[in-house]
Amino acid sequence: AAGSRFGKGPTDEAALAGFKDCALLILDDLGKAKPTSWAINQIFSVIDARYSSRLPLVVTSQYGPSDLIARLSEEGEWYTAKAIVSRLRAMCDRKLMQGSDHRLEVG
Repeated sequence: AAGSRFGKGPTDEAALAGFKDCALLILDDLGKAKPTSWAINQIFSVIDARYSSRLPLVVTSQYGPSDLIARLSEEGEWYTAKAIVSRLRAMCDRKLMQGSDHRLEVG
């Protein structure tokens, strides 16, 4: 369960605090992992803190804004997903990158 720990590692809150105030945060492939309600709320918490503190954030995703909202809200977190994308649009410059996946090319 979220919040339970077997070792002496950091709590979720302590781990998330580092993401909220580090000098630069890079979220790679946002929307790729299964969007559980818990995960979406944690992502919102981190992005909202960085938005409020005006800290830099780099995000990559295979989804455009509307598709990212749909993906992140698969477990019913539509308002939270919309708030995440709204903050990303306000704080990030969008750069569309196209091309083939070089990892799939047969050489």
